Amino acid sequence: MKKYFISLLLAFGLSRLGHAQTYLPDTIRVNRLTTTYLIFPSKVALVDISPEYLVKIESGNIVFVRPRLTSARKSPIFVRTDNGTYLGYLSVSGKTPPAFIEVAKMLNPPTTKSVITGQPDQATAPASQAALPFNGQLLASLNPLSGVTPQSAERPAFVSVPVSPVKNALQIQMDSLLSGPATHHDWERNSGISVKLTHLLHDSTNTYIQLTVNNKTAMPFLLDQVSFWYQHQAKKRKGAYLDGETYPMEPVFETIPERVEAGQEARLRFTLPQFAPQSRSRFVINIREKTGTRNVTLSLPMREVLYARRKPAPSQKRLFKGRFFETDSILTLLRK
Repeated sequence: MKKYFISLLLAFGLSRLGHAQTYLPDTIRVNRLTTTYLIFPSKVALVDISPEYLVKIESGNIVFVRPRLTSARKSPIFVRTDNGTYLGYLSVSGKTPPAFIEVAKMLNPPTTKSVITGQPDQATAPASQAALPFNGQLLASLNPLSGVTPQSAERPAFVSVPVSPVKNALQIQMDSLLSGPATHHDWERNSGISVKLTHLLHDSTNTYIQLTVNNKTAMPFLLDQVSFWYQHQAKKRKGAYLDGETYPMEPVFETIPERVEAGQEARLRFTLPQFAPQSRSRFVINIREKTGTRNVTLSLPMREVLYARRKPAPSQKRLFKGRFFETDSILTLLRK
């Protein structure tokens, strides 16, 4: 019996040692506001990552990843599947990465045929990775020059893209709705930076928002990012509320300046897709500074969002209302 048990342990250990260990060649970039889906070749058994990221295994070989904060730091990631283990790094992208990432394509990049010879040519790797064994990010950390990339590779060439008719229509609709009188007067400030919500309106498909940023300091305010999300509140037993699920919203169209000069005021306009959570929620707007920490956050009760309407234009003539009649004001009658 003992011999049989020892043989089973040896077989189990050899099967574990036989699993392939793969180093991901590139850092996985995830979206800072929404969920990114990592698709592995086989069933996922274990995921180990920093607690700054929310992770969930679904459908066997799919891993859902979303950062808890937009400022989540770069983190090592370890994934164990039925066929092997994967090691690499994961970080938040400043742009909009693809929502679905196939790990198999990262390991086996597509080949292109040469125009002259017709033979398949492998995609050339950057100079920082060409001299490294296995193209592994973990092994590359041993090389002091591994993180240095050419400046031309970091800055892609600028390509002028014509504005689509859809965006033109959105801008016209946004400007027409937000050019009326102010509908809201909610405001918040931090270290001399004041942010005021002046307009919040809806049409049949979108929500339109206008913010006014006033810089009362002697230093310019460089805008880094304006984020919107709905924060659901879960009720506790003792009557207090906790922060529940978060629903981030990405603007469909926006017109914002890059900076607000000292002592100046700037107007920010946004078009958001409509989303109506339950009334026990809050609508949060966060304005973040690029070269400082003068961040401003506005939090509105959901009732203000659900019942936001354009105020009617004030009438020029004031009516004198009686119990059984309604006529012009007394001053108008005396002038006649």
